[in-house]
Amino acid sequence: MKLLFLASFASNTLPLIKEYLPKPANHLNLAFIPTAADPYENKDFVEVDRKALIEFGFKLTDIDIKNIDKQDLKNKLSKFDIIFVAGGNTFYLLEQAIKSGFNEIIKEMINTGTIYIGSSAGSVLCCPNIEYIKVFDNPDVSPNLKNYTGLNLYPGLIIPHAQKGEYAERIREINAEEKPKGKMITEISDNQVIIVTKNHSKVVEN
Repeated sequence: MKLLFLASFASNTLPLIKEYLPKPANHLNLAFIPTAADPYENKDFVEVDRKALIEFGFKLTDIDIKNIDKQDLKNKLSKFDIIFVAGGNTFYLLEQAIKSGFNEIIKEMINTGTIYIGSSAGSVLCCPNIEYIKVFDNPDVSPNLKNYTGLNLYPGLIIPHAQKGEYAERIREINAEEKPKGKMITEISDNQVIIVTKNHSKVVEN
């Protein structure tokens, strides 16, 4: 069954995931993908998510999707029940997802029952297109990325960290540009997660 948890800051919303898990967390293997944070010197936000997942009970293994062959990546990821994609720069994340074939591999895995958890950029990656997030993330870190098509696993545009006052103007800018095009925009705070199943999605708050 298709099951995605698209969070703004996953560490804040893990308790909301518990009821959807097929087994207790300590019986589930989780692949932790930190790649999106590569462009940042300070990666504390990634460490917060990693620590929360371990404390929650998941058996966690780091998997970097940068500089890896598609078949090798597919073999590595096939051993996991859950794929967790951490936050960072969405443009860099998409570039590495395309280069490694992760963008294709993850769709196959989700269709066969693997659970996907995204945090910030890991959630935005699931949108049909990520170009709108340029007001948050710098696309210049991936100058060779010309196609901004996302995973298209969620039909709308996700705006994470929506509770932060310093982002209000950027959020207004996205709404002003994208709503006239008929785009569905979902703003989520750091205490909210979008739960996506095969035919339904809903925003839940911790």
